Amino acid sequence: LYLNHIKNVLCGNYQGQRKEQLYHYIIYWMASALTQHLDDRTTVGLVLQSGQGSGKGVFTKFFGQFFGHYFYHLTDSSRLTQKFNMQMKDRLLVFVDESVFAGDKRAVGPLKTMQTENTFTIEPKGVNAFVVNNHRRFIYSSNESWVINKEADDRRYQVIDVKNQKMSRGEYERIEQQWNDGGKE
Repeated sequence: LYLNHIKNVLCGNYQGQRKEQLYHYIIYWMASALTQHLDDRTTVGLVLQSGQGSGKGVFTKFFGQFFGHYFYHLTDSSRLTQKFNMQMKDRLLVFVDESVFAGDKRAVGPLKTMQTENTFTIEPKGVNAFVVNNHRRFIYSSNESWVINKEADDRRYQVIDVKNQKMSRGEYERIEQQWNDGGKE
């Protein structure tokens, strides 16, 4: 049911070969996020856009369970691009949920470097800043039509126009039940 959700909801606005390619891209992206944390880490963030209740969070929260403590669900943009970012240390997957304003020109550079650079600076409150390795992958999600400031030749983001169809509580519960009954394995 989870894989069906990826194929028919996340990729639901695409047809034929394009749908298959996007589905396989997402699956390979997920596999890479789980297995390659050092030199070969994926430097492309998934950007999910659609209306409310379509299942963007369902996809990410279930996937995030594989990472345990190394998954972070971010709902405050200041924690992403500004000081006092200790919560970003040691993360492997960051779900940026309705937390980026694409029109914020000050955030463009920091967001780009988060995707591609091998290190980043952690600045805890009241403590000197220090540099750590960057192992993070990002999934951005928004109900807005303009989620991320992406340039025409930008290689850092895979924008996915998610099928704009409300997910019922029953659909969610069936995915969750199967997931908890051995589906994630």
